[in-house]
Amino acid sequence: MKIYEKMKHYIKSVLSLALLTCVTLNVSAQKQRTLPMNLVDYDEAAYHFGFTLAVNYMSFSLNPVSGYNLQVYDSLPVNNVFNFGTDAKMKISNIQVKGSPGFSVGIVGNFRLGEYFDLRIVPGLTMAFREIQWEFLKENPSTGEYEPFVLTDTYKKWMKIESVFIDLPVMVRYKAKRIYNVRPYIIGGVEYKFDLLAVKSLQNSEMKQFDFIPIQPNDLYGTLGAGFDFYMFWFKLGVELRMSYGVCDVVNRGNKTTFCTESVESLHSKQFNLTFTFE
Repeated sequence: MKIYEKMKHYIKSVLSLALLTCVTLNVSAQKQRTLPMNLVDYDEAAYHFGFTLAVNYMSFSLNPVSGYNLQVYDSLPVNNVFNFGTDAKMKISNIQVKGSPGFSVGIVGNFRLGEYFDLRIVPGLTMAFREIQWEFLKENPSTGEYEPFVLTDTYKKWMKIESVFIDLPVMVRYKAKRIYNVRPYIIGGVEYKFDLLAVKSLQNSEMKQFDFIPIQPNDLYGTLGAGFDFYMFWFKLGVELRMSYGVCDVVNRGNKTTFCTESVESLHSKQFNLTFTFE
């Protein structure tokens, strides 16, 4: 339910921004009548191609299991991993998600559906990483109280989830009326992602950074954004801001179960893109 509420809020924000932009551009149109018109017949073509360069910010939306901070862990394997001692007991006090910037490249295939609508297929490659950090409380044997335990940098490195995605977004774009050399638009659709490093981690049990919370390689996103096309003398430059939200729980709950997978109810990917398109 939280996913749909976030998507609904984002949709309203994007539509409001697009409407405000259209009004602003129409008001300023009178001041641009002396500008030359570039690429006059460009949008009449049945199809055209190009490429994209993008910076992204990728993170997770994590929903912990109810009562995750009440579970006591005292098994020998867990204590050995974190050097708590063979007789120590611990609890999870908090789970934090940290996103990071990344980079994307892609190829644009644009197919004209009408005067104001396009079908866009933009296969590409995305590189990103994210972190999930668990904070713990360790039992003090003399008092029976649970106290904070400071984890090492090595442990934090293990929680770093690196990803290389093959992207396949299929989107429909609605373009407002062109105002001289500028044309605003909104865009939305679905996006399939396949994580190459997630496949590698599932096949290699020695990759410790994936031992705690293995990630599913396949995911499906809903995506929505808005942008502007700028008609230059030789090409068209697009600037687009787009948000994608994963609809699948990406935690792999297969043969291997750890305290990390047990403490997470669901884990969804999310991504923000600032994209520059050259067509």
